[in-house]
Amino acid sequence: MTSRVVRLTAPLAVLTIAAGAALLSPQAALARKVSPLPASSYAVRPACSSARAGHARCFALRLVPQTEEARAKTHPIGMTRSAPITAGKAAEGADGIRPQDLHSAYELPTTAASTQTIALIDAYNDPNAESNLKTYDEEFGLPACTTANACFKQLNQEGKTSPLPANEGGWSLEISLDIEVAHAVCQNCRILLVEAKSASYANLETAEDAAASAGATEISNSWGGEPPSAESAAFNHPGVVVTAAAGDDGYLNWDAPKRIERGFVNYPASSPRVVAVGGTRLELSSPGNTWKSEAVWNGQGATGGGCSASAFGAAPWQLQLSDWSAVGCGSSRAVSDVSADADPYTGAAVYDTTPYEGKVLGWLPVGGTSLATPLIAAVYALAGGADGASSPAETLYENELRDPGSFHDVTQGSNGECTKGFNSEGLSDCTAFEAGASCSERSVCVAGTGYDGPTGLGTPDGTRAFEPTPNAPTVLTEGPTALTQSSATLNATVNPNGANVSECEFEYGTSTAYGSSVPCTSSPGSGTNPVTVSAQLAGLNPNSEYHYRISATNTGGTSKGTDHTLTTLPNAPTVSGVSPDAGLEAGWTTVTITGTEFSSATAVQFGFAEALFYEVTSPTTITAVSPAGTGVADVTVTNPGGASAISSADQFSYVPVAPAPTIKKLGPKKGSTSGGTVVTLHGTGFVGVTKVLFGSTTATSFAVTSSTSITAVSPEAAPGQVELTVTTPNGTSAATPKAAFTFKAPKSSKK
Repeated sequence: MTSRVVRLTAPLAVLTIAAGAALLSPQAALARKVSPLPASSYAVRPACSSARAGHARCFALRLVPQTEEARAKTHPIGMTRSAPITAGKAAEGADGIRPQDLHSAYELPTTAASTQTIALIDAYNDPNAESNLKTYDEEFGLPACTTANACFKQLNQEGKTSPLPANEGGWSLEISLDIEVAHAVCQNCRILLVEAKSASYANLETAEDAAASAGATEISNSWGGEPPSAESAAFNHPGVVVTAAAGDDGYLNWDAPKRIERGFVNYPASSPRVVAVGGTRLELSSPGNTWKSEAVWNGQGATGGGCSASAFGAAPWQLQLSDWSAVGCGSSRAVSDVSADADPYTGAAVYDTTPYEGKVLGWLPVGGTSLATPLIAAVYALAGGADGASSPAETLYENELRDPGSFHDVTQGSNGECTKGFNSEGLSDCTAFEAGASCSERSVCVAGTGYDGPTGLGTPDGTRAFEPTPNAPTVLTEGPTALTQSSATLNATVNPNGANVSECEFEYGTSTAYGSSVPCTSSPGSGTNPVTVSAQLAGLNPNSEYHYRISATNTGGTSKGTDHTLTTLPNAPTVSGVSPDAGLEAGWTTVTITGTEFSSATAVQFGFAEALFYEVTSPTTITAVSPAGTGVADVTVTNPGGASAISSADQFSYVPVAPAPTIKKLGPKKGSTSGGTVVTLHGTGFVGVTKVLFGSTTATSFAVTSSTSITAVSPEAAPGQVELTVTTPNGTSAATPKAAFTFKAPKSSKK
């Protein structure tokens, strides 16, 4: 922490005057005994020092008495007690919030209905972890949790009981806070302490995987630091609740002790795979110690949060918040998801005996989001854990939509930067508006109705916000079974989970915004057996990309499948012409094919034979080289949408290898220079004729009437004699006097 923390000590003279005034009457004396001292009687110290790159620091904050009156432990800390504190014991409230206070404040049961194992991931070793937990349980009358009764287990990062890492006092205090708060909230849960051999991300993430392998149903991480460039798979354990602390230095760590530790959201809280936990200051009513109010913790420390780095995108359940645009994070993940008490002044009583800075601490109040994080993990355990949900954070958002009153909505305060110092209650002297300037007054750092960054969806109000949607259908598989140019048949497998599915539809669109839907053609009934449903999408654009997912609803709520991509096929090609339309049986004729939908062509065939070569030169033109063949072949083009339909326009004739054509005679032998004379050519080899020339000019038109006869219409030409030639795949006829044709100018008319 920065110097914000240490300048909070109140002058002793002021406290002495206050104490003297309280002695004026018995009623005043009683009030002094049961009311807390001002927060200025204490200072806050971090348990762990700053972390270097690639390492994390723990977020436990200890409350340190600064006056004789505070050290006397005759005043409750952070809350008014209904009875005087006479023995200075933790059970009286002399060292912070007790287990029963947490249960009454958040209306929590003390036990889970099913076997749950809460794993606490920490660095280094606490050699007194089990004995400290034993003392804690005895002080508050909790059920014993020991190695002997299989409730407590202490492992190294490899998942083994030995060797354990080296001891470290600051992390030992964090460990005591973690395991004691977890057991205080869920008193029949198993406690699994997994200790990394150092505070490096690599070792802590190895410990994370070890906890999952050891059967943890909830994993709590009260530590963090600068985010890496990409997410780690260590936090991807579907079906396991993973909580992570948002940190203790305010919005984007503005209050971090070192400049290099500022300007980012702490990791792993910034990962969308975890449940990010923010911090509040909790105020209880007296008597009864029930919930009175909560505000964003911003005082001696402040809850972390902000918009995560671009590498950590917001999960769909955040993006679907009705007030998401007001948060100000765009497509980035916002921290936090949920929150709980974290202010050290309203912190929890903790017992720790591992030497720290040369002395044994014993009982003391400890706060920070290190308190809120195992508390939330334990609330999940009370609610039954993930209960099969692949993303337990989504449960919170679904329940907020289904049951808006399932959280205490925290609407006061900001975790933005404040430079004004603090009042006697240890709270920021800045207004929420002033602190909110850090985020341009967006709800990513300013509390308000509904979701906000500092406190997420709110704090626990019982366990119902943490309970998976009862009997919600489970989407098991999705996939297209058939595609055409304009429609698609979609299939999905849905587990109705014992309840009738009232609605079932496929949502689709050209983006993940979807926008259209079609109902399932069959709806699963009640029962537990998976049922296959399908739907037909029609009117789709060919050669386009669509997104789709299934949405299934029953009395327990709605489940949505994951996003899938569907690419529709292009229209099948058409062939409108081939030129030339004949070639030798030996092949190797270059043919120009015209038509449509050629861009994605995958094959060109002459009959049943593939073209020797083809090149798509435009969406309507292909150049192909004919293979060997005989007779008449239909030229077809294929793309992913199918093959072109056969028609008379696609026919290509194979010509046997034979001598070049010859012209033996023609008639008439003369014609007008204006053209239009119909000339009949007689000869041989007139098969597959591709060209008839009058000299060097192409005939206006020609028709092959037989292999020995052609009729051709003369073109316009200058006066004089020219040779007619005929070209077929076998060659061009030789010039001969028999093929001579004379163009004569018409005689002028006489006047």
